[in-house]
Amino acid sequence: MQLKTKCFCHLMWLLLVSYWLPLSCYSQQVTVVNIEQVTDLMQNQSDTVYVVNFWATWCAPCVKELPEFVQLHEAYQNRKVRVQLISIDFRSALESSLKPLLQRKNITCPVWLLNNTDYDSWINRIEESWQGEIPFTLIFNNQRRKRVVISGQTDFHHLEKLIGEML
Repeated sequence: MQLKTKCFCHLMWLLLVSYWLPLSCYSQQVTVVNIEQVTDLMQNQSDTVYVVNFWATWCAPCVKELPEFVQLHEAYQNRKVRVQLISIDFRSALESSLKPLLQRKNITCPVWLLNNTDYDSWINRIEESWQGEIPFTLIFNNQRRKRVVISGQTDFHHLEKLIGEML
């Protein structure tokens, strides 16, 4: 009788660990970048459509639209479309706010954390018409000389329509 109980306990423990472990090990990779790395991305001359979204964890509309970018990333992952989320949170928020939010929201697309909070020094390098509001999204294909700016919240269908015009 003791052996059955012991085996049952081990089995339950294994089931619990196998369920919990994948959830606890999920950790979205966040790459800390500088403004030069972002401007290099913006100048990419490949025939790829880039969807670059600037956002922050403290911005409710930004967080609300994140699933739209995940859906876009998954829908176009086998085509010449790349989704890049760029957080403008403070670097100190990386472990306390940014990564936990990405895990809660199951964000699977690439995420960068821009390590420069002096927004006035780099906003015009990204887009001259940008006044600093977020969410802010750029969709571009530099080889085809196409570029669209979305100021404010957007959704999957709007993004998909714009990408279709650039492919």
